[in-house]
Amino acid sequence: MEEQHDPTTFGGRLAIALGNTTREDLAEALGISVSAIGQALNGKTRAFTAENTAMAARFLGVDWFWLATGRGSPRAVHADGTEEPVLSALREIKRLAPQTHEQLLSRVSEIANGLRASDNLIGTSPVVKRAAR
Repeated sequence: MEEQHDPTTFGGRLAIALGNTTREDLAEALGISVSAIGQALNGKTRAFTAENTAMAARFLGVDWFWLATGRGSPRAVHADGTEEPVLSALREIKRLAPQTHEQLLSRVSEIANGLRASDNLIGTSPVVKRAAR
């Protein structure tokens, strides 16, 4: 039976947002300790900064306002009701089998590195250079 988390607390919402993501992965993404994640999950601290809350929401594919306050929906949506595409994609990526997930992230990293390398091409417009970053 799946553990129920209290969506009225920050720790409960963070646990819901974590889903199958590990505390270690979130801690690494935020540059904080695993114990800090544990303290937030257990309600022993509310010391997540606004920046960490926003970064955690983006990393976990949930709406930052919902994560911070409990108001609204966990799904990040635009005014027209469509889901934020990046967060929607992140949510789908997290559902992949671990090996497929790792292959996809590796390929995305290769593409990003290739874009950064193309930054050195002569004649590349400043707009293209900014987009590649």
